[in-house]
Amino acid sequence: MTLYQILLIKPRNIIILLFKSDWYFILLSMLKGLKNTTRSGDLLDQLITVFQNISTINKYDIILSVICIITLIFLKQLRSINWTSPPTSILQTVCRKIVWLTGTSSNGIVVLSSAGIAASLLAKNIDVFSMTKGVAAGLPPFRPPHLSATNTTSWDVLNNIGTGLIMIPLIGIVELMAIGKVLARKNDYTIDCSQELIAIGVANVLGSFVSAYPVTGSFSRSVVQSNSGAKTTSAGIFTGTVVIICLASLMDFVRFIPNPALASVIFCAVLPMFDPSALVKYWKLSKLDGFIWFLTFTLSIPLGIEVGLAVGMGFSLCFFVLYPSARPRIIYEFQDNCTIMKIYEKLTFAGSDYLIEAIRKQLKRTSIILDLTSMNSLDPSIALVLSQISREAGNYGFIMIASKEVEIFLKKVDIKCGSSINDSLREIRCD
Repeated sequence: MTLYQILLIKPRNIIILLFKSDWYFILLSMLKGLKNTTRSGDLLDQLITVFQNISTINKYDIILSVICIITLIFLKQLRSINWTSPPTSILQTVCRKIVWLTGTSSNGIVVLSSAGIAASLLAKNIDVFSMTKGVAAGLPPFRPPHLSATNTTSWDVLNNIGTGLIMIPLIGIVELMAIGKVLARKNDYTIDCSQELIAIGVANVLGSFVSAYPVTGSFSRSVVQSNSGAKTTSAGIFTGTVVIICLASLMDFVRFIPNPALASVIFCAVLPMFDPSALVKYWKLSKLDGFIWFLTFTLSIPLGIEVGLAVGMGFSLCFFVLYPSARPRIIYEFQDNCTIMKIYEKLTFAGSDYLIEAIRKQLKRTSIILDLTSMNSLDPSIALVLSQISREAGNYGFIMIASKEVEIFLKKVDIKCGSSINDSLREIRCD
């Protein structure tokens, strides 16, 4: 089993959990940035701090946020209008395109309008909004990444990161796969997981030479871009170009963008992700999946998403990989005083003792036909176990039938397989 397969054990469970519940973490992370509130460590502390300081929250930020949210909801409805009749004139066609373009550009309209209002107020020395922090203009220099900081060595830096050296890449990969797969299903396209991993790895390596943050699949930004109507990867090229232009020459204007406007854009983008029915559906389909979903989400609130995700992946690893390996599922069928044991899961060394006990227990009662036709490969340790059981059974009636690949493999340990279940039953009757 590859690392990628282990990371995505029971992938729909963890991926849907991340995508459907990440709205909570995004919205809560915006709450901690409200003016006059302090920032805390984990998510639960952030929520407590917000409520403790609710009387000191900037009311103008709240008013601007409400206005921006209402405006965004209204404008986004414009792009989904289904006209009942085709346009009858060029003017009507142009008007409909303008309406659609207005709805598609809703995020930009709200941000630019808010920036204009804030700039006008600042020109009159009225500072009432929480503003975006200023960023120095210009592009960062291209140079090798620094592996040490002031008065610290490379080892000190790595030691301070600690378990983050493992958890950050793991969570980054899971988030990348989560947002990629969900948006692929939503927009009817497919993604190549290996290509995605290579792309994100190359992006991080090259980004380190221009002082870039480590990147992965972004829930909030991806949802905002998807809701803005982006359909192809050229949207990323366009966004990157705009960011470079802003860094090079427009940073003096960015400082006029109010934080409430940016928060409102993200809020309206992630709000559709709120789906409390997901847990109910999982609970109805599988109690175990529902339990892991609930446990991961619940632990993520007080302990952080890293711990919650690690616990969820650990439970998934135990219940969906380790346990089935140690206790392979065996289907029993009884015909003419003979037991047909069908195995549909891959047999590994971990399940060898369980298989031996099951066969020995059944041999005390009836003859056995072991059906391995659903497998195209076999663990060498299992082949040796089957060889041992075949010798122990002797004339008691133990026949195996297998796929062509497994049959060739078993011949290497001197095990002959039957041709079919019916032929094996006739052979047992004759004996």
